[in-house]
Amino acid sequence: MGKASEIKRRSHKHYLAISIAWLLVLNGCSGQAKRILPPEINAKEAGATAISSHDTDGDKILSGKELLEVPSLKSGMRDLDKNDDGGLSADEISQEIEAWKAAKVGLVLPGCQVTLDGRPLEGATVTLMPEPFLGENVKSASGVTDTMGRVVLAIAEEHRMDPSATGVQCGYFQVRISKQQDGKETLPARYNVNTTLGCKVARLTALQGLNFALKSK
Repeated sequence: MGKASEIKRRSHKHYLAISIAWLLVLNGCSGQAKRILPPEINAKEAGATAISSHDTDGDKILSGKELLEVPSLKSGMRDLDKNDDGGLSADEISQEIEAWKAAKVGLVLPGCQVTLDGRPLEGATVTLMPEPFLGENVKSASGVTDTMGRVVLAIAEEHRMDPSATGVQCGYFQVRISKQQDGKETLPARYNVNTTLGCKVARLTALQGLNFALKSK
């Protein structure tokens, strides 16, 4: 096994261990941990708002180009599209949100890594911004990548029930990745101000992780 492969393997195991530990703590399996409750989301309203905000052809289904405008939902299609019709209805979105609520997971700490042209990107700020259709109770999370391109994501301290906790609430997020040098953005706008990146964070994200492979051109 090459050195690069070994580093990647150890990095994955490290983040997997942390993520599993936090998932157990946040789900109430540790008697010493303060229970962190999930954000309150009106699932039915969120599903309806997602459709009304992005359904451009009026068929009450998000599909094709409409999904390209909401990459966070597109990233979760495998779980969301229950009837395998290639589109998303308000009910399908609402059902997924209800599943998060039923799981009662307050925060998830997913392993997250950012690469640029195949190499770890150091010093980049990664921000997960909740989709507006989720309402005001789901908060943004952010962090800065280390030398291996890894980042520990956390919501702002003022929004934590437990100030010591890090992690991300379950939700659909727009993702913005920025790296400034001498006051100027070094990454393409499609990764920050005009982001085309999105992700879903749910219970299993702690095991699957988040990986963003950026390209400079």
